[in-house]
Amino acid sequence: MSAAPSVLFLCTGNAARSVMAGVALAHRRADVTVETAGTLVVGGMPISWRTRAALDDVGLPWPRHASKQADRRLLADADLIVGLAPEHINWVRREHPSFAARAGTLIRLTKELTAPTSPLAERVTQLLSDEGVKGIAASGANMPLTGGGNPRQVVQALRYALNQVLRDGLSRPLPGDLAEALDRAMKVTLSKAGALGAAIQHRQFNLAYQPVVNLSDGSLHHHEVLVRFGDNNSPFPTIRMAE
Repeated sequence: MSAAPSVLFLCTGNAARSVMAGVALAHRRADVTVETAGTLVVGGMPISWRTRAALDDVGLPWPRHASKQADRRLLADADLIVGLAPEHINWVRREHPSFAARAGTLIRLTKELTAPTSPLAERVTQLLSDEGVKGIAASGANMPLTGGGNPRQVVQALRYALNQVLRDGLSRPLPGDLAEALDRAMKVTLSKAGALGAAIQHRQFNLAYQPVVNLSDGSLHHHEVLVRFGDNNSPFPTIRMAE
């Protein structure tokens, strides 16, 4: 075990999920040693463009990164092993069972953490303040969580809107009231959702077929289908909002 607390984030390819989780934790907790790895990795790969775009969205820096395979040494050095999906914990239990006791999924760990006691508005305000958004006052807001989505989808939409508040706060002044800032972000989110629904309904998108070849002989293996909306730029912001 290392002297400083050590956390290892696991995903599959070590190019997106584990990288983003590692950057976020390292940004907030400089006293923690953070490592990332994957369970089925092509070694030495940089972060994906989706990862870069997602980090940009929340104002976090791109790391100097080369993907690496999780191994016994990395697992042994970690005080806590966080799997970004159940299959990553299953991999630890199957391949390295002696380390299973210190491994858990992110969802399980958040459920087992001590529940916060301060009001949500105060916690969000503190988070924004920690990220450099100043002058925001905590306040209550009555927001009807109704509509076509189930509770989980509503929470995901709310989280997306909060990310917009954070991103706006890092680039330009926000209203002085948290409820007003969140209300504005929710309106933008709903507007984007409506535009996406219309684009899908009226088939206002194109499909691009990207060939995937066998590196051993150069033969075509299959095509990956990519979607493009409108101006043919990256669909990542639209897909992330939809998810």
